[in-house]
Amino acid sequence: MTTPPVDVEDEEQTHSPENEQPQPYAAELAQLPKLNIGALLMPAIWGPAHGQWITILFYPLWLFADISFTNAIFYGGLAMLLAITVFIGTAAFTIFYARTAGKSAYLRVADKMSLAEYLQGEKRWAFISAAIAFVLLALATGYNLALRLPAGPT
Repeated sequence: MTTPPVDVEDEEQTHSPENEQPQPYAAELAQLPKLNIGALLMPAIWGPAHGQWITILFYPLWLFADISFTNAIFYGGLAMLLAITVFIGTAAFTIFYARTAGKSAYLRVADKMSLAEYLQGEKRWAFISAAIAFVLLALATGYNLALRLPAGPT
C-alpha cells in the first residue's frame, strides 16, 4: 500500500499562518500584565480563588523552606546549601507560576467579565495579597525569633 504523493504547495497552504483560525481572546491576553502580583505574593490563596486548586501545595513548600532556613541557622554547612537551593527553587517556581497564572485565570472568566473588570479585580488581589503576605511573614518571623530559635535545635 503506497501513499499518494503530497503536493508541497498544497501542504504549505494548509499550514500557513493565514489559514489558521484566530485565537479567541488573543487581543485581551496580550494586554494582561506579564507578572500577576497576587499570584506572586500569595499563590496558595490566589490560586484556589481563581480555580487553580493545585496551588494549595505552596503551603507545604513554604513549610519545608522555613524548616530549611532554620536548620541552616542551627547547623550551617550542608544545611545552608540546602536552604539556598530551596530558596532559589521556590522563588523560581513562584515567579514562573505568577508569569503564567494570569492567562489561565482570565480565560476561566473571559466569557463572564470584560478585561477591564478582570484587571480591576486583579488590582484588588494584588493589594490583598501584599497585606496577607506581610502579616504572614511577620507572624512567621516573630514565631521563629521568639519561640523556635531560643528553643534551639530539636
